[in-house]
Amino acid sequence: MGILFLDDMEAKGFHFDQLKGQLHLAHDEIRLSRAELRRDTGRVAGDVLYRPAEQTMEFNLTVPESRWNNSPRCRKPHAYCRRT
Repeated sequence: MGILFLDDMEAKGFHFDQLKGQLHLAHDEIRLSRAELRRDTGRVAGDVLYRPAEQTMEFNLTVPESRWNNSPRCRKPHAYCRRT
């Protein structure tokens, strides 16, 4: 287990201010727990689990601020943004 902290990054054309969380690596899974992704005043928090052998991912995420909920990506059928 280790702490992951990335600052000022860009992925697929999206800029993010910060990503942090606890990174757990095992032979058959990669887990990011208590994760927090920040962009401007928006924040997504939760847990992500990736199982490479099965090529599956599990998400438990919340979007506390409504700023990202109005994003065009969140309005597409394949994306889900839960307001809290």
